[in-house]
Amino acid sequence: MGGEGGAPPPACSDGVDNDQDGQIDHPADPGCESPEDDDETDPPMMNQCADGLDNDGDGAVDLADSDCVNGLDPTEDGQDAVTACSNGLDDDQDGITDFPMDPGCGAAGDDDEADPAAPRACGNGMDDDGDGAIDFPNDPGCQGVGDPDETDPAVLPACGNGIDDDGDGATDYPADSGCTSAADPAEASSCPAGVEVIDLNAHLADNESWEGSTEGGSAALQGSCGGGAGPERVFAYRVSRELRRIAFRTDNEFTAVPTVVYIKNDCEVAEDLACNRGAGETPGTVARLDEPAQGLYYVVVDTGSRVVGPGNFRLTVEETAAPHCRDGVDNDGDGLLDLADPGCVSPDDEDEADPEAVPECADGIDNDQDGAIDYPADMDCTAAGVDRERPLCGIDFPNVVEVGQDGAQLVVDLEEGMSLAEPSCVFLETGTEYVVQLTLDDPSDVAYELSVEGPPDGIPPTVAMYLRSDCADANSEMACTSAAGAGTLRGLEAGTYFLFVDAAGIVPPGTAINLTLAPSSNVRQCNDGLDNDDDGVIDLADPGCEQGMDNNEADPLMPPACADGVDNDGDGAIDWPADAECRAAGDLDERLSCEATDDVIAVGMDGGAFDYDTADGRQGLFGSTCAGGAGSPEQVFELTLTGPARVVAEITAFAGDSALHMRTVCDDADAQVACDDDGGDGLLSRLSFNRLEAGRYFFFADGFGANRAGAGTIEFTVEALEVPECMDEADNDGDGLVDAADPGCETPFDATEADPAAPPACADMVDNDDDGLIDFPNDPGCHAAGGPIETDHCAAGLPLIEVGQAGGDFPFRSGDGGNLTRGSCGVGDGLEQVFAVTLDDPSNVTVTVTDEAGAPAPTVMYMRADCDDAAGEAACSTNGTLRGRQLDRGTWYVFIERGRDVAAPAGDWTATFAIESLITQC
Repeated sequence: MGGEGGAPPPACSDGVDNDQDGQIDHPADPGCESPEDDDETDPPMMNQCADGLDNDGDGAVDLADSDCVNGLDPTEDGQDAVTACSNGLDDDQDGITDFPMDPGCGAAGDDDEADPAAPRACGNGMDDDGDGAIDFPNDPGCQGVGDPDETDPAVLPACGNGIDDDGDGATDYPADSGCTSAADPAEASSCPAGVEVIDLNAHLADNESWEGSTEGGSAALQGSCGGGAGPERVFAYRVSRELRRIAFRTDNEFTAVPTVVYIKNDCEVAEDLACNRGAGETPGTVARLDEPAQGLYYVVVDTGSRVVGPGNFRLTVEETAAPHCRDGVDNDGDGLLDLADPGCVSPDDEDEADPEAVPECADGIDNDQDGAIDYPADMDCTAAGVDRERPLCGIDFPNVVEVGQDGAQLVVDLEEGMSLAEPSCVFLETGTEYVVQLTLDDPSDVAYELSVEGPPDGIPPTVAMYLRSDCADANSEMACTSAAGAGTLRGLEAGTYFLFVDAAGIVPPGTAINLTLAPSSNVRQCNDGLDNDDDGVIDLADPGCEQGMDNNEADPLMPPACADGVDNDGDGAIDWPADAECRAAGDLDERLSCEATDDVIAVGMDGGAFDYDTADGRQGLFGSTCAGGAGSPEQVFELTLTGPARVVAEITAFAGDSALHMRTVCDDADAQVACDDDGGDGLLSRLSFNRLEAGRYFFFADGFGANRAGAGTIEFTVEALEVPECMDEADNDGDGLVDAADPGCETPFDATEADPAAPPACADMVDNDDDGLIDFPNDPGCHAAGGPIETDHCAAGLPLIEVGQAGGDFPFRSGDGGNLTRGSCGVGDGLEQVFAVTLDDPSNVTVTVTDEAGAPAPTVMYMRADCDDAAGEAACSTNGTLRGRQLDRGTWYVFIERGRDVAAPAGDWTATFAIESLITQC
């Protein structure tokens, strides 16, 4: 090894176990600092939590192991405890989560995330050990920002030793993409062997984007939303500062083929952090992470279509900086950072500039005389910029509990003592109060349930609950109830509130009082102030937003009426915001949703409970076919579904006998779909729908007859259903065709885009009906490329089967979706199957339907002379048999759909047509 006459190689690279410890040479032998080290002798035994090894094989080394409380911990073995510094939560509300990034976490096993009064050695901006490297992640002696010791270990870790340990041409952190910090013990990438990892940070240092092709890349990875259709390119990108959002984009003019972009924090783990895919007409896409932790990410640009294959793309990165008060930067140059800066009131504060008057939490004075001065010493100071050192509540209540946006289940302890507050809705002159300090991060609705049980041998005490915006000010009361039960505090803005539970007199022993609080954020994509779909417009100005509570800004394929540049209602005003009847740019109609009234409450896909009161002098405007005509004053609710959903609407409280009816068009009585009088609890009303398609539906909370008005509550439960492949705007079978353009789709409700073995009539390049027009979308008889016939029939685009004079058995699929038509005898609940029955003779026609087991199927069936004209109905039945008598020659259309509210899933059914000719020899 030394060569003849040459010096022998050093002990740490001679291939010999010189110290006989079972380990040979660098880097395997802990006694070797480098290959040039000439002494393999091991250093003194170190504690496992400071030896640079993964002793328990859980993938976490030293302080990153949640079984290590600090570097003096002798063993890494344990149960991988979940601690405040490893639980994925921001326990101290400083905007930073867990080890290694939270300044309060000395190790993953640290069970206290609270930040220290002064930054520790690995987060103080100083080179404490004089090695030229400062803090985490740059100093080899720092495993995290909260690590108290910057001293480098005796054997430098692979990512801080000045050696290209993995031989990839890149040395140490941050140059080597396999290094998460200078303290990382291994330079190796986590990607499979043979996968080239491109250092995106290094490339973007000199370029605005990365341009290239998926052609020639590896083919080893796949994302949760696609990929695996061809080769991919893998990039390593390091986030080295606090960010609000990061976006990786291929949606640009250079990208020529459908791409799939996904983000991982471990290349070999199947799960990804985000995934999005392009399509034929829009091959580019964007994958985003909100609030990404600092560290290394793998970004994969994959082939999106087997049919189109790999090709050129351009990848760009957009970083949205974190707010100034949690970005780790001294933005105002006063020597103070983030929450320690008097200009910062909270982690989400966008401005570090100091106010003219020094706030109490930074003035050097013990303002509340509690012995603790300023932030962070005084626990009532959540940031140096807070101008209040005293507790939020100016009254010294004995029972005060803090609850945040996540809510809580509380056991209420009402101790005997002096009453310090009174509610407005009931007189309670004795007893102490239980106070909940409720802090909401978002505008929210807060559901509550207050229960009182016992005592076993007595009468439960009178209990009240009331809400204030100011703890000590009775005039700030916002709500009050004098009885236990459930309800919702609606429309609360972000901020701090005080919820009091109070009782009259002493609470008898054995009484159990429990309170559940469940806040639900009212922040949606269409009111969050962000451009969620990256189209340059935000919230109500975005064509993807029908109203402020929509939770998806994604634009529809066709511009909606309130963003199409057309004066659709002829009132001289075009689109939102010029047309006052447009609620947002995504509103589907420039007209008022109800001409008769503008008092319409919007309901979205999240549903919810809504209080209303019809005893305000209004008149009854919308009647119905049940509940004595339902001519009482009503409240209109407009339910907007962005996709198919199972819907239940139920009046849960009303002052009298309620009624509830639903229409698809607000002002058209003939558009009524359902009506209920007493289907709910007692005299209350309830409507349920197994499936409603995307669109608008109008629900009328009404009363029986003409004189039932009062306060009530209606609750909408909306369960989103899976969107069929043939209406999801994605190329699911990788043939470059989407939805109706795909030969695998006969209707929008088909579950799969998979193409049939033989091209259907509407995609076979043949003029099957000799009308001079070929296939979808050119032939009006084709409503999708998967249509089996080109003959012009129904405009609704329903699946159609042709039946001749001989009749017979015709199998078909009873599917979900649809409800596009209805018969006079009832409304079905599923996709209508249409049979075009062509009679050569005047005939009688009888139709029956059986399910997979041969039993009668629950159906609504009706027959028309014209497929699209309900007025031409010849028969309608809900009893399982449809009869058409003395029908003339020609084509008749039989509609079969599943009956409403029946426990019958989609399945294979059979329609039997018995056709009797009326022509005889005479």
